[in-house]
Amino acid sequence: MDNEAQREQQPTPESPGEGVEQADRAARWGKLPERVATADQVEELPADPPNDPEFGRDPNNDWLLRYAP
Repeated sequence: MDNEAQREQQPTPESPGEGVEQADRAARWGKLPERVATADQVEELPADPPNDPEFGRDPNNDWLLRYAP
């Protein structure tokens, strides 16, 4: 009678391919990926050059644009 109770408690696949699908899924997703070191997660790029505060204009000649006839 103990064998019958154990067989009833064990899950059985409902379809013939379900056990194979579970094994494939466990093989693919059954463990976590390897850890990645924090130093490898950070990408270091050089900073952009600072913006030109005068936006490419020459303040010495800017008065010519305003006051030239």
